[in-house]
Amino acid sequence: MPDLSSQSEAIDLKGTCTSVAADGTAAWTFSVEAVSVETTVDSGGKLKFDTKKDKECVTGLVRYAAIKGVTFTASVGADGAILSCSLEAWPKTCDIKIEKSTTVKNSAANLFHDPTLPREWLELIFHTAPGKGKEWKRTLYIGNQEELDMRADGSETVSGDNCARVKLETADQPKDAANKIPREAFKSGKVSYSQVAHCALKVDIKGGVVAEKSVLGVASQARWEVSCLKKGFDPAAAKAAEKAPK
Repeated sequence: MPDLSSQSEAIDLKGTCTSVAADGTAAWTFSVEAVSVETTVDSGGKLKFDTKKDKECVTGLVRYAAIKGVTFTASVGADGAILSCSLEAWPKTCDIKIEKSTTVKNSAANLFHDPTLPREWLELIFHTAPGKGKEWKRTLYIGNQEELDMRADGSETVSGDNCARVKLETADQPKDAANKIPREAFKSGKVSYSQVAHCALKVDIKGGVVAEKSVLGVASQARWEVSCLKKGFDPAAAKAAEKAPK
């Protein structure tokens, strides 16, 4: 079985705000328009799958193909907290042609971690919202529930919006070994959050993922990114939301 040296995963997620309550809680609908994954292995070669181009995939990547076209809803608090998500796990199967492939390809596909969960994507998009003051703490669920130290870091313009820039890193952990997160697994990164669109337009977070204790200590490194490619009022979506049963 080949050793996995790198892996990337991307989804094109379309979100539509359907209503906003008096307390700032927003109702959203989401649909996955595309999915792509890619890996390289130490022994050489790459394995790719992109729903925009490929009509078939190896068995191990069916769980990624199954994400395309999925729709779900969520309720997001005024502070960006994900209050509810109608989909806590992606479907694992779909009707797609299975590619005839080599043992090496199948082995590489099976090394992929499961797709990032819907709620985790929403945490990156919404719950990275700035807090009050210059510094604050917030618990995000990105791979595991983790408290992060966050602080204001100026501003910048992204996609035409004036965004609040935020720096974050894993908060100091309890001293007892049972609860302490290994230093190599700490997360850190930057967020550019639009106060107009009420979502993060750009996110870049890095962190380790420790699967088990080893001589090297770190099993792998992970990176989470969000990039807002398009935003704005969607008349068709607004009209559909008006007609939807309450």
